[in-house]
Amino acid sequence: MAGFVRRRERGTSRRLWAASALLCAAFALAACGDIGRFQTASPAANPAKPNRTVAIFLDEAPPADTAEKAVGRKDEEIRLGAREIYVLYDEGMGTSKLRIPAAKAGTARNMNTVAKLAAMAAER
Repeated sequence: MAGFVRRRERGTSRRLWAASALLCAAFALAACGDIGRFQTASPAANPAKPNRTVAIFLDEAPPADTAEKAVGRKDEEIRLGAREIYVLYDEGMGTSKLRIPAAKAGTARNMNTVAKLAAMAAER
């Protein structure tokens, strides 16, 4: 029984941590005034597949050769933003072998999550 309780506590703390991380991201992006821009600026965004389009947020502009240095590319579409890398995984992320070296310094969110963050930021 003790093992079950520990696993349950770990699961709860992970969910709380994830929720607080999303809130922090929402406030940080809202403070920058950028949150709405990500939804409309995504050049790879397919309105019918927001769950398959990912924005990788970076601290600085991605290198111009980001797409050329990507390995394992199949049918994924890569576009660069001001401080983002947008990737459209047309066949889904689950089977993709894509590796983008410049993305190691960033954090990725799909466009559904970006929309939720925009809504959270708009409420404040």
